[in-house]
Amino acid sequence: MDDNQFKSLMVVLTSIDASLAYLTKAAKSGPQSQTNAPTASQSTTHTGWRAFKVPQWAKFDAGTPLGDISAKSLRWWIDTYEPKPWYSKKEGVEKPPASADLALRKALDQAKQELDGGEQVPNEPDPAPKPRPEPDAASIEDDDIPF
Repeated sequence: MDDNQFKSLMVVLTSIDASLAYLTKAAKSGPQSQTNAPTASQSTTHTGWRAFKVPQWAKFDAGTPLGDISAKSLRWWIDTYEPKPWYSKKEGVEKPPASADLALRKALDQAKQELDGGEQVPNEPDPAPKPRPEPDAASIEDDDIPF
């Protein structure tokens, strides 16, 4: 091994050693605090709509309880989110919105009522979902589907 190869090897080993030291220090100190995580003074147990977590598919605030997101983000969710039906390729029919999507909309409606009206919304049990009527075969065949 010549001097250039030896120096290159030492640079690589030094870099690996520094990376391991950084990772070891990070592992010992625990997870880094997130900007949306409540501080010790804000730490509370939420109930009702405030405890409902933002869905994981959301780009911002995913997994954060509605009670911990900013007022601007909460207002955006209240004003824009609508549960949508989805199409089942396997069954070839449109399905109603998922129950989690409907629950999110209900939590947002409770938040809107409380924020706009200034009154605390009581926690109500969810009513049993109503069964969706099955479409008849004639109405499915008459639809103009472009594919």
